Amino acid sequence: MKRLSALTSERIDRSKPLNFQWQGKSYQGFAGDTLASAMLANGVNVVGRSFKYGRQRGIMAAGTEEANALITLESSGHHTPNARATEIELYDQMKAIAGSGTPSLDSDMRAWLKPFHRFMAAGFYYKMFKWPQKLWPVYEDNLRKLSGFSKAPDSRDDEIYDHQYHHADIAIVGGGPAGLSAALTAANAEASVILIDEHHAIGGEMVSDCASDEQAATWFDETLAALEAHENVRIFSRTTAYALHDQNLLLALERRQDHLP
Repeated sequence: MKRLSALTSERIDRSKPLNFQWQGKSYQGFAGDTLASAMLANGVNVVGRSFKYGRQRGIMAAGTEEANALITLESSGHHTPNARATEIELYDQMKAIAGSGTPSLDSDMRAWLKPFHRFMAAGFYYKMFKWPQKLWPVYEDNLRKLSGFSKAPDSRDDEIYDHQYHHADIAIVGGGPAGLSAALTAANAEASVILIDEHHAIGGEMVSDCASDEQAATWFDETLAALEAHENVRIFSRTTAYALHDQNLLLALERRQDHLP
């Protein structure tokens, strides 16, 4: 395993090793790792294949913007397709496989299509596979296999999904320095506040880039403690706000699982 030297601002706990499987092979990471960071530490560089030509793809980003590391998590009733490795918090005995690769990630048969690229301009398949109409289900199934997405689940979903309505005067999306400051200011003005952040740890760059700055770290600790103790504030981490509708209806998805604190 290759790791940077320990930093005071790092999010992993090196005293808590976790075992996981990627593509059927066993690896080890630490509590606080994402699947992506654990794979990189173990020298796993290829995590997917490109559409059409099956070119090797590695991890490019560190969050929701990641486009290559779309993986399939677990199986049967807990099968989760197209999850981003950069957003998955590592837990013990996790099992994950690549969402792309025909027939496998290590050996993709689509490479033989590359010499024919001049005949396959972008979007050609929408015209090429339009007729006869009765064969479209066959075309669709095979095009999906080439797309780089995970296989759709074919068993009953054992997960539980709750729907809840929360009411507040102000909803703040993003728990970085600006969001923390805005939330505390609004709460002190007697407004009810909901603070939403998609990461497992509130703070944004305050947790990582600025954690080595003693003054910034002190401000962050004091501000977060004040928010957590404030009766007008509700904090939702691991929560992605994805739509804003009329009448200020904000939709958000909170990820809550048994293995997460």
